[in-house]
Amino acid sequence: MARISYGPQVQKRTKRLFEALLAYANNELENCDHLKIQLHSNTEKELLVKTQVRFLEKLTCQDQYPGNLTNRHIKESLNRLQDFLEILQDHRLGNRGFHYWHFSLKLWHSWQAKEANLEQFDLEWECRRPPKSKQVTKGNKPKVTAIKPISTVKHRDWGTAPNVTVFYGRTQELDKLEQWIIDKRCRVLSIVGLGGIGKTTLSVKLAQLVQEEFQYLIWRNLRNAPTLPELLADLICFLSHQQETDLPEAIDGKITRLLKYLQDSRCLLVLDNAESILCSNG
Repeated sequence: MARISYGPQVQKRTKRLFEALLAYANNELENCDHLKIQLHSNTEKELLVKTQVRFLEKLTCQDQYPGNLTNRHIKESLNRLQDFLEILQDHRLGNRGFHYWHFSLKLWHSWQAKEANLEQFDLEWECRRPPKSKQVTKGNKPKVTAIKPISTVKHRDWGTAPNVTVFYGRTQELDKLEQWIIDKRCRVLSIVGLGGIGKTTLSVKLAQLVQEEFQYLIWRNLRNAPTLPELLADLICFLSHQQETDLPEAIDGKITRLLKYLQDSRCLLVLDNAESILCSNG
């Protein structure tokens, strides 16, 4: 069973869902008429919501922030609103594993006062965080303000990755892979299967979903495989911001240099058609 986290990334995702619900209640989001979300205000400080997880996913796609909240992110955020902040009351009966949700949100301020509720969200989250969780992020404490769009200082090189703007299905596979990367911190993952079943598209979508967890993202398609020395030099060049020009001649030396960069920064390296370089003569 995965360890429950209350760190900055979980806080950011939970707050994003919370903000989207408040924005939806205040008619601030466009193109949401097709979403089957029933939302009523019982009192000034209470919202009653009936919907499904997939519609909450689509709701967060309408906000100002890059990236998507996955099915697992939505469920995680709903659970943190319930068991951590204790502002969500679950009204479902029977089996609670279904994607249907019926809940009420007990707000700190009127549902119309979105910014005030968001500020209180940060204060409550920080006050409730366990001491151990605070120690992990000591010196990197999030500011108590509304979420800002994610910084563009992170380094991305998508290479020749295909454009995946439309993606359907594979929810279970994405959730499992994302859990392995984010929660279980797996260092190496392999997606294997017959040609043409969508491995590349799946890996692109996965990289899009988890990219904000990493300082660097590098995508390389090795179908027309470069030699191993060329690939190593290419990766080192990107990670060093084009500062590394005098590289060791031996492959072992290049590998050692690359590993040093990978140890110093969180980097997501995606090698599509990796079997090509294993068969090359380089």
